[in-house]
Amino acid sequence: MKDHRLSNFDNWVTVFGEQKTEWELAPAGNKFKERTRIANYTGLPELMSMFKQVADVRTADTLDLATPEMKYHIENIEATEFQKTLVQELSDRADDVQSGNDPV
Repeated sequence: MKDHRLSNFDNWVTVFGEQKTEWELAPAGNKFKERTRIANYTGLPELMSMFKQVADVRTADTLDLATPEMKYHIENIEATEFQKTLVQELSDRADDVQSGNDPV
């Protein structure tokens, strides 16, 4: 990586990533925070070429793995009052930790 001047993540993401800043729901679920994430990757052929120099890539096709049949079933269940209270308490504690307050 040093040969390609990619010795830290900032250099790597400048070459191979496109960053995007957006608002997203905070982990506590009660407010929004601004986050910068990699939105798209660029230079993938060069990146894959570098990766293949150090990795032995195997896919399901090359391994001929058996995969079981399955069916998805989703149940939507209303939260109980206890669960709603618990989630609110966790949300408040997460806010305290995020703001640097002692949650105890």
